[in-house]
This record gives sequence, structure tokens and C-alpha cells, in this order.
Amino acid sequence: SEMCIRDRNNLNLDNWDLEAEIVDRNGLTATRAVVTTYEEHHHRRWKDIQQILQSAEIPERVKIRALAIFEALAKSEGAVHGIPFDEVHFHEVGALDALIDIVGSCAALESLAVTEVHVGPIAMGIGTITAAHGVLPNPPPAVIHLLKDFLTVGVDLNVELTTPTGAAIISALAISSGPMPSMTITGSGYGAGTKNFPERSNTTQVIIGIATSDKSSSTNSAEILTELTTNIDDVTSEYLAHAMTKLKDAGALDVWLTPIIMKKSRLANTLSILAKTSDSYALTNILFELTGTLGIRKSE
Repeated sequence: SEMCIRDRNNLNLDNWDLEAEIVDRNGLTATRAVVTTYEEHHHRRWKDIQQILQSAEIPERVKIRALAIFEALAKSEGAVHGIPFDEVHFHEVGALDALIDIVGSCAALESLAVTEVHVGPIAMGIGTITAAHGVLPNPPPAVIHLLKDFLTVGVDLNVELTTPTGAAIISALAISSGPMPSMTITGSGYGAGTKNFPERSNTTQVIIGIATSDKSSSTNSAEILTELTTNIDDVTSEYLAHAMTKLKDAGALDVWLTPIIMKKSRLANTLSILAKTSDSYALTNILFELTGTLGIRKSE
């Protein structure tokens, strides 16, 4: 909501408005968020976006999620155009309205206390689109890069049904793609796109629920978790113990140390973290900050 962004989630940015209106999309009542900006379009670098979000007076999880989404965007644009991701200049996605879209989405998840995001098949149109780089195939290359390993569905419409911003939100936040997970439904809503198609409701369905165990219906159920590991040879055991406590407090499911011998017979430790995938980005940042390590391995 507008209050959620403007009052609780201060971006320290002026020249924008956010309103909501109830609309009809092929007989389905839905809410359309209308973002209005009052500045000329200009490019922003990934570092500029980072600075805006880091200094914003917003809840920590909103900040972490928004940073993860923009990092996914930067990496996809960098990969598509063959440049380092930290040198990417955002065009449409770097404009003020995209900042509101992305932080607004993360703020909405926070206001609804959503801890996990799952998505169904993602709609892809056909034809071409016009972007900052000229005419591109639809879906655009950045979207394809972002949605690797996600389930998609082709729709016979010459319309950009999934944008890079939308794909980045999914790529950074969704922990599964496919059928709806087992859960007790507690609420639902429909977000409306701007266009109105003659034979299709241009809406996104959101279902909120409390996860239930699959063990009653399957003997093979498994939860996908993320393991983060790093080798450390220049930090004392006392400080590593402190770091382990901090990581547990930050949401790690388990943290442990394994003594190892590195090159030139140096004694060292491997610090390992087991975490939910949705928490791995925040824990990675904490691990870098606490230990000063140069690199972290990530596996599922």
C-alpha cells in the first residue's frame, strides 16, 4: 500500500506517487497499482541503486530482498550485453518507477509476513518488443537469462507478458517453480496489469497460506536447503565462535566448523552454514562482514 511504502519504508526519494485502483479485467475484480514519477528518465548504475537502497529507512528484509532483485537484474543485463555486472547502467529498470515497483513488492511481502515465495508457470508472449537497445525478441534476452530453470508457459500474444523487472523479482525471491505447494490457504488477491486483453484476464493471482507437511502423502518428501561454506585461516577460534553465534541469531538453521589443512600445511577451518534458500543472501553478506573471507561456496 501507499502507506507501507511512504511511511514505513522511506526511500529518501522525492518526485513519485503511488495509488491503487480497483479495475475489471475480463470480469475479474483486481487491484491496479499506479506508479507516477515526476523526474526525467535517466540511467542509474548498479552502485547508485545499491547506495539508494542501503541508505533507505526500510525494514532489513525489505532491503535485503530489494538488493537481491537488483543484483539479479544487474547480472542478467551484464551477461546479455557482455559487461561486468557492477558496470551495468540500468535503463528502464533503473528508473524511479522500477525502484518503487521492486521495493513496493518487497514491502508488500513484508506487510503480509511472507517468508517463502513459490511461483507457478510464468507466461511468455511472442513477437518483438521495443526497448532501450532497440527492437528485441519477445521474451527479451534478460528475461530468458533470469528465468533459467523456471517453469514457463507460452502464450500466443504479441505482448511482453513478463518484464525483466518481474522476472528479477521471481528469480531473486522464488524458491520453487511449478505446482502450488501444500498449504492451508489464508488469503488471496489479484493484481491487474495496465492492458486489457479481449480473451484473457491480465492479472497476477497471489495466494497466501501456511505451509503444511507433505510427509502424510509421500514417503519421499524433501526440503531444498542451501549450504554456504568458506575456508578461513586468519581468524581466531574465539572470533569464529562469535561469528557462529551471530549467524545462528540471523536465521541459520545450523552452523559448524571443520578443522582442515590448507596449502603449505597451514591449519585452518571450514565454516559451514545450512539455511533456507530465502535467507542465504542475507547470511552471505553477514559471513563476508564477520570473517573478511574472500569467497563463499554455495550449494543446494
